[in-house]
Amino acid sequence: MSTADLQLALRNHFGFPAFRPGQQAAIECILAHRDTLVVMPTGAGIIYTGTRRDAEEVAEFIREIMGLKAKHYHGLVDSDLRNRIQDEFMTGDLQIMVATNAFGMGIDRPDVRFVLQRGGAASLVMLTLTKTIHSTG
Repeated sequence: MSTADLQLALRNHFGFPAFRPGQQAAIECILAHRDTLVVMPTGAGIIYTGTRRDAEEVAEFIREIMGLKAKHYHGLVDSDLRNRIQDEFMTGDLQIMVATNAFGMGIDRPDVRFVLQRGGAASLVMLTLTKTIHSTG
């Protein structure tokens, strides 16, 4: 999809005249079927992984490379530590939770901006990103 096509879709489907910084690059990565993570400057997100190792590695990457507050959560994390991590996330002290399904799906935090399944279909990521672009402008 060309740059002109992407800009036309943005204008026609969402009513915005231009992409915000980073949005067009993220969509191009998704359309090229590359792993893509887009973090909005406000709010929080949850990334579900299939393995404990992935949860640990992704959280480390987000902390060290992206400079964001992220922690991993899975069944082998000590239960007291899991409770503290969950409290940090629910109170807003933790921006990104990277977890296996041990974290659960019924999280009630009003500023969660994305929920991703690592390794999921590109269409799921695109749907999440599209909703984020639409809701944040």
